[in-house]
Amino acid sequence: MQTAIKRLRWNIIILSFTTACGIVLIMLVILYGLMRSTYNHRMTAAAELISQSAARMSKDVQSETMDISTLSQDDKGDYVIMRNPMDVESLTIRGTISCSIPEANWFSAGGGIVVKAYTADGTPVYFYQEYSFNNNVNEITLDFPLTDRFHFAGHTTPFEETEVATDVFMITQNWWASSSHEEGSNVESVSLELETVTLNYKENTPLSSYMGGMISRSYDAIFDNNIPESVSSMRSFFLVTDQNGALLEINSGNLPEPISQAQAQHIMEDSGNVMLDDVHYQCKRFSEGNMEIHVFFSSAEQEKSLGSLGLYSACIGIAAAILLFVMIYIASGKIVEHVSVSYEKQNQFIANASHELKTPITVISATTDILLRQKTDDQWLHTIKGQTEKMQRLLHEMLQLTRINAAIGQPQNFTRFDLCETAENVVLYFEARFYEAQKVLISDFPDKLMFYGDENRIEELFNILLDNAVKYASERAIVRLKMVAGKNNVTISCTNPCHDFDQEHTSLLFERFYRSDTSHSDETEGFGLGLSIAQLIAVQHNGTISASYEHGEATFQIVLPLRTGLK
Repeated sequence: MQTAIKRLRWNIIILSFTTACGIVLIMLVILYGLMRSTYNHRMTAAAELISQSAARMSKDVQSETMDISTLSQDDKGDYVIMRNPMDVESLTIRGTISCSIPEANWFSAGGGIVVKAYTADGTPVYFYQEYSFNNNVNEITLDFPLTDRFHFAGHTTPFEETEVATDVFMITQNWWASSSHEEGSNVESVSLELETVTLNYKENTPLSSYMGGMISRSYDAIFDNNIPESVSSMRSFFLVTDQNGALLEINSGNLPEPISQAQAQHIMEDSGNVMLDDVHYQCKRFSEGNMEIHVFFSSAEQEKSLGSLGLYSACIGIAAAILLFVMIYIASGKIVEHVSVSYEKQNQFIANASHELKTPITVISATTDILLRQKTDDQWLHTIKGQTEKMQRLLHEMLQLTRINAAIGQPQNFTRFDLCETAENVVLYFEARFYEAQKVLISDFPDKLMFYGDENRIEELFNILLDNAVKYASERAIVRLKMVAGKNNVTISCTNPCHDFDQEHTSLLFERFYRSDTSHSDETEGFGLGLSIAQLIAVQHNGTISASYEHGEATFQIVLPLRTGLK
């Protein structure tokens, strides 16, 4: 029973610990899911905010700054700007002018802004507007295009009689240079290097009108220098295309380095999620009129936070699991302690009661024997004698149960003996009983098998198996008792036909006072303690016993280790 109590304790520990860990795990999973849902919601909201701001600002392009070095050049060396000059209200040119002659009091240099146009017959003509930089001036702003300030380059066609090309104009540098020490159209001592050009567009100039070019802006431009925290907290950028996939705008967002046109084209070819500078970006697409806004955002920081949360949660969960295990282990000890004490008291009561009942029953039996010598034909005395003997057998089995159970877990008085010989002796005794019951007993044992254990208990085990078989086997049944030796254990099985057996009661067979043949319980001799004793004997020898019922046959199988008790 101590083994059963230990098993009960570990069952309580495992069940309670598993339940507690399951609850903690579910809580952690829910917490992790809520955090991820919150992050995803924040990212989606930020992407929608970027899209809305980009769409709002795309309806009114205010300005655009271009790096001169990124502009392509035509065959004359002029820098080509793929924009409609008629949408430009003014432009700001930034550059650096220098002179190699320190004594020069003043110096200047300049170039022109060239607009391409076509006459009525389709002949291309060019108009230009000059700009100039003086010393100590790094930025100039020109109103553009003003027809009264345009000059004619090699033709006399008025500007008003031409059709201006709406997809391009050019900017040149170093048309002329001069200083206080030398004058001329190409003064070598004066140098002008253009850096950027900012196009300031007319009011309500839409982004969608730039089918032949591309706008480059920053978050400051679309958020009016007030970037929301939800946007600034994660890396993001966006690209705007028309419905055919042509790039209209590149916005590098808050990336460390601006995105080039080549990179933007490559990103669009990848159709969505991309890797940029070893960072993975997800993409969300939004449609706005005839434009597609592709917002790219990185969840690396969020994933890092979620990873940290997962690690901390795992550490907390492990610590909580250890604490729970200790608490459950201590609590389970307190729980089974009461069970153990109650069981010990029960065993002690059974032992004491059995001892106390043994004496009066013995006296009654002896007195009945004396009276039967005087009155041999007295029916009442024979009934008393029979019931007394039955009570003596019950007390014997109850005491046996108590003694075997008390011996489990204690040092055993085991010896080595031939298991096959012990089984043969039991079979020899039962052959007469099987013959009287008109049943057949067939045994199958090895020639010899040395076993280490309690020979008397093992003999009792065989007695219980065969006694159970001769009582409950069907009429004229063939009972098979078989022993198979393995490498480390021996398997003993007893099979007998039993047609009145309920398969659902298999798990109850080893309970005390349980009898499966309830319909004939008064006719079949026994108290339902035999299989309980057999189970205790198997446990005493570190073995197991089990019952099964298939195809009308009941089988009891016992597995005993061959080195029982050798430690």
